[in-house]
Amino acid sequence: MYIRVALVLLVLPLAVWGQPLPADVQPLSIVPEPVSVQATGGMYSGKLVYTVKAPAATDPPEGYVLDVTPKGIIVTASGAGVFYAEQTLKQLGPGAIPCVHIVDYPRYGFRGMHLDVSRHFFSVAFIKKYLDILAAYKLNTFHWHLTDSHGWRIEIKKYPRLTSIGAWRADRTGIPTTIAKPTAIGEPATYGGFYTQEQIREVVAYAAKRFITIIPEIEIPGHCDAALVAYPEFSDLDNPAPLLRPCGYPGDLTHNLCLGYEPSFAFVEDILSEVMVLFPGVFMHIGGDEVRGGPWLGCPRCRQRMQEHGFTTARQYQNWFTHRIDSFINAHGKRMIGWDEVLGAEITPSAAAMLWHDPAAALQALKKGHDMVMAPYHYTYFDFYQSDPRLEPDITYAGLGLDTVYAFEPTPAGLTPEENKHVLGGEACLWTENFATPARVEYMLLPRLLALAEVLWSPPGKKDYPRFVRKTEAQFKRLAAAGISYATSLYNVAIQPSYVPDRGIRVSLADQTHLYPIRYTLDGSQPSVNSLLYTEPFMLTKTAALRTAVFKNNRLVGKVNGDRLTIHLATGAGIRLSPDSTVGAARLVDGIHGTIEPYDGRWVIFHDSMVD
Repeated sequence: MYIRVALVLLVLPLAVWGQPLPADVQPLSIVPEPVSVQATGGMYSGKLVYTVKAPAATDPPEGYVLDVTPKGIIVTASGAGVFYAEQTLKQLGPGAIPCVHIVDYPRYGFRGMHLDVSRHFFSVAFIKKYLDILAAYKLNTFHWHLTDSHGWRIEIKKYPRLTSIGAWRADRTGIPTTIAKPTAIGEPATYGGFYTQEQIREVVAYAAKRFITIIPEIEIPGHCDAALVAYPEFSDLDNPAPLLRPCGYPGDLTHNLCLGYEPSFAFVEDILSEVMVLFPGVFMHIGGDEVRGGPWLGCPRCRQRMQEHGFTTARQYQNWFTHRIDSFINAHGKRMIGWDEVLGAEITPSAAAMLWHDPAAALQALKKGHDMVMAPYHYTYFDFYQSDPRLEPDITYAGLGLDTVYAFEPTPAGLTPEENKHVLGGEACLWTENFATPARVEYMLLPRLLALAEVLWSPPGKKDYPRFVRKTEAQFKRLAAAGISYATSLYNVAIQPSYVPDRGIRVSLADQTHLYPIRYTLDGSQPSVNSLLYTEPFMLTKTAALRTAVFKNNRLVGKVNGDRLTIHLATGAGIRLSPDSTVGAARLVDGIHGTIEPYDGRWVIFHDSMVD
């Protein structure tokens, strides 16, 4: 993160501090623990002293002033500021730290990270480790996606079948799981499991000691097959949810909570009442995204209720539901928050939304005075793969590189100062359809979390991507020492070919560091420090087996990427298809082969008119 004011005077060894935080509050140690040492060079003899002073009442919340001098370390802060000063000290280590004067505070008050535990269940031990990682990089909000169509993960005492049935689903063989909940960080996530209310309280308390607020999400009125399998009476008539099945994106969206059946509202309110007591934070997340209207339009009870209220669309019907639930949450002293689909409802002034895909709706909401958390998927969905899909172990339908995350700007342009105040901050999301183990979650989280942390903490005018890359490389050593998985995809070269009529194939190469030499070969051989140096896009006029990689300090880093680019008599030839309107037909003869990812822009999609 950017340190606003820093004056480096000299370098001292990192010593034991006189007043450390209590042992049970220490975040995950991503650097070796401090040791007792003495300063050298005759400037000071003795242990360094760690002192905390109270800040002025006008100092920014969560901010701190850190002074490291030859005679001691002084932190001027309170609460979270003291905690964040300690994280900075750990990041300045290990070993010797510079003498500095630092004035530091965050740009946004909401700095969030999400984790989906519905698709795959993760143990309490791993959730704590996840919180430790967030705390180490000064994030202060954990968005816990506890329910979805694939599994219900929180104990609700009034409705025990939500966990006895809704928390367990078929594995990939179709056999219902009976595996107990995982208890250790290192073991794989199961297809089933849930957190007891006592475990929820334990995690909430653990997070609070790290100055992290947890926002629970209970998905309604769609994405709730797990609840409807457990309690089918709340399903739309003649549309019961099937046995819970293995993961798949986007999940089953053909079943909704029946809003024409009044007891459905009591069901939801009872659940939310138990959840809100467990989480002391102000926000209660209700999801509300990707609700399909078909199930309601096919339900006699829903059609009757829509007619009674004069609704002509399913969207109006959902907005009515959202308004009722928002009023209920608000009456219980909480604030409703949901994905940007909730913005069409007449929500209370205190309600907020998370932008994930509709910037126009977000701008309109900000101008109306609603608070927003910015999480646009093309910058913040960490389930997206991190480099060329051929080099990544698990891919979804889009890529998201470290440099793109770093380019994220949460506050839209064109807002007035008053409207700006309603941008609470941002968060990134990690959906786990494709990630069944803690190690894989860590791999998808890091190092992109570092980019998110800097975006949400630092002033935009002080961002410096080359400096950030070098800081990230330093963090790799600390993460490795702590046994945390991470991706080095920033070193992988992206190959971007395009056919130029009558000339050949133009090839552009790029990595995500923008710092180090890229070298390549055209005969399929392994690139080395003596291979061709990439300086600008080049043209191919004959078939080539391209292989390329990044070299740092004359060492290959990252993975070797390759592409076969074919020039033959038909390359660039005219082509006519039926129907003539097929988009991208020229790709069939451009000499560029498709990757394993069907949305890479290299494939042509045909729609069979004979298929309904």
